[in-house]
Amino acid sequence: MMKIEECISKHGKVSEVMGPVEAASEYRVILDANNLTVEIENELNLIHKFIQDKYLKRFLELESLVPNALNYIRTVLELDNSVYKCNNENLQQMLTNATTMVVRATASITQGQQLLDEELERIEEAYDMALELNASKHSIYEYVESRMSFTAPNLFIIIGASAAVILWVWPEA
Repeated sequence: MMKIEECISKHGKVSEVMGPVEAASEYRVILDANNLTVEIENELNLIHKFIQDKYLKRFLELESLVPNALNYIRTVLELDNSVYKCNNENLQQMLTNATTMVVRATASITQGQQLLDEELERIEEAYDMALELNASKHSIYEYVESRMSFTAPNLFIIIGASAAVILWVWPEA
């Protein structure tokens, strides 16, 4: 992340780069940034799994109701030990109305056990880490998107920066 910030401050304009793109020092930073997004995604999956494992004893069914990792993590933090907080506006902002309704109905019949305070604290710590990692991942995407005219100028012109980032970061997409 520091290298990305350094490149943003040092290399202002794409037009300053002469010669093949691969010879530019920023190109290596962009490649490393892409690899870092994969590592971040793996860490987010581990955090998701950790929170799922901890929260299973409270609300087993939630895992199948909210499949998106970040939404699941946010939902767990919002519900806490009180799975009956499903009417909460924050929950309705995170999930679709249909999902909120299903979570609410399932929460009313779940047979889970209360979590200990220390378990909830660990879940909160994991949540904070997940948010920080997710913010870093989005910063990387913004940086790579801002440099698409540098790394893949033809692709950038044809389909635009946002779509080009997806194809450049995940070519199998």
